[in-house]
Amino acid sequence: MKKIITTILILVLCLVLVNGLSCQRNTARVLISACQQTCQEAINNGQDLSLGPCLLDPMPQDINWVCDVAHNPRLSVDNNIENQCNSFNNGEAKHFIEVTPECKFITAH
Repeated sequence: MKKIITTILILVLCLVLVNGLSCQRNTARVLISACQQTCQEAINNGQDLSLGPCLLDPMPQDINWVCDVAHNPRLSVDNNIENQCNSFNNGEAKHFIEVTPECKFITAH
């Protein structure tokens, strides 16, 4: 009986972990989409993204994330502190999404 209970507990734990990872991936997809949409809106409004500005600092959908424009491959302008998101640099936000000046996804961390 003890083995059965242990097995059930392990299976439940595995399901919780798998479900949690799935939720994280879905959240990341939503945030990436929101970042790209904000980028496209900035372009449509005539904003110059060539210097790699921070677009959402933090992201309203999740304050632990920021949305930043960067180049791929990176350029020196991407390392300028004035072009980066303050809430990520000061530790308030823990994650960032980078898109190109053309709004193509680069990375999410």
